[in-house]
Amino acid sequence: MIRQLRERGLLRRLVLSSVGWSVIALVAFALPAFFISNQLIVARFQDEARSLANNAVGDVSERIGFASSAAATIAGLPDVGQLVQAKARPALFANYLLPVKSRLKLDVLNVSTPDGVVIGAAQDIPPGQKLPPELLKRAGIKAEEAWVVEDESRGLTVHAISVVRDPVGNSIAFVEAGVVLNAAVLSGIKQATDAELVLLLGPSVRAATLPSITSEGFPTTAEVSLMPSGQLTRDVVTGGQRYLGTFSVFTTHNVSDLMLAVLVPLAPLEYSQRLLGATFIGLLVLLMVARAAHRPGPRDGPDRPG
Repeated sequence: MIRQLRERGLLRRLVLSSVGWSVIALVAFALPAFFISNQLIVARFQDEARSLANNAVGDVSERIGFASSAAATIAGLPDVGQLVQAKARPALFANYLLPVKSRLKLDVLNVSTPDGVVIGAAQDIPPGQKLPPELLKRAGIKAEEAWVVEDESRGLTVHAISVVRDPVGNSIAFVEAGVVLNAAVLSGIKQATDAELVLLLGPSVRAATLPSITSEGFPTTAEVSLMPSGQLTRDVVTGGQRYLGTFSVFTTHNVSDLMLAVLVPLAPLEYSQRLLGATFIGLLVLLMVARAAHRPGPRDGPDRPG
């Protein structure tokens, strides 16, 4: 048959015509199908990445909100007000606050005077310790906004403050409750997903589930803050790998704002796209081989010179 295809004749014309029209038909239908399939894969990937980012943002927001609600709840306990009014020793405060801190899983729990000097705590405190100045400025603001983020040796720490009042409503002390945002917390938020989480304070990486990561290639907090949605999504390369990064900014009520980066590896998307392309190319090759192997039937007549 190969010899017949090399010779000019009816068989060769029929085979070339069949293959030509088959290729045209495949291109006409396969290429749109390829692009549509690729768009569906990309859209689904982006939706899953956006969902992961929103869940991570929600978890960080919950921890911030938890610190505020914990401070308000503890400040409203009658026993706390009684200890303040009785000018209790630090040991008595510790006996009361330690179980509360343990039950609520707080990282910081302090009681201070109205000028911010700590008089009782659920952890060791140096003499004369004071609450962060930026936190004291938030004391008169509504509970859900009375917090700051401080960059400390144990990690980024959310400090929330609430007022302790006497029976007639006078302000007599403050309760400070704090939670740490570190790599262990991010790992708990990440759980079984393949996304990587990075917390930045200004341009500096302060916690991450990826070792030795830098902010090179990341947008600035100012860029993200300008987005109407409060989020910015774009491709980034770090550690030699490509990621689809979703960046969200949290106001810290301090000098620098907090930014959460959720990095979803692009390798699975690229693999799916390569597999889809290879499938269409394979179908094209198989169709061309099948058409080339077609031999005209008895009705096609004998081969004639062209």
